[in-house]
Amino acid sequence: MFHNVHHVRFCVKNVEKFSTFLIIQLNFKKYAIPKVSGCTLRSKTVVLRHAEVIFIIDEWKKGPEPCCQDIFCHRNNNYPVDTACDVCLQTTDIAFILQKSRSRENENSPVETNFVKDEDGVVHYAIIKSPVGNLQHTLLNLSNYSGDFLPGFTVIKTWNADSNPNFVTAIDHIAFALNL
Repeated sequence: MFHNVHHVRFCVKNVEKFSTFLIIQLNFKKYAIPKVSGCTLRSKTVVLRHAEVIFIIDEWKKGPEPCCQDIFCHRNNNYPVDTACDVCLQTTDIAFILQKSRSRENENSPVETNFVKDEDGVVHYAIIKSPVGNLQHTLLNLSNYSGDFLPGFTVIKTWNADSNPNFVTAIDHIAFALNL
């Protein structure tokens, strides 16, 4: 079974200010942009990368959740404070993790499980609401996906891992907030 931190998503009031801080102070680079969505509630989103660390930064948004079929559109980003809101893990066995999560049904509740696809393949995902504040965990199975990032995003052609000095090389730990 393969497990890896795929990305961390933040929801912030000022996307430009937070992104600029990461770009100037920690040498993150713009990595991908969201494809055009028909959803009028989609928040402003920036995807940054430094070495193997990927951050998705969303703007706070008010309104119902979820508002459309896009897995990143307006989900869990209406908390009134700048915060990490989604620790996204890549795995090859979503069913195993969901089984463990459901064994503690009172503390954890899977929000949804579904598939998204584009011309590069299919991504199976599950979203589990954490018992801690607004935090959720998105589980991704990318074994049937050959794209550079995720469906719904276009990787910026000028992004080059070799031209990015490694101030931050990896996320060394995450507090995974589930009762198992």
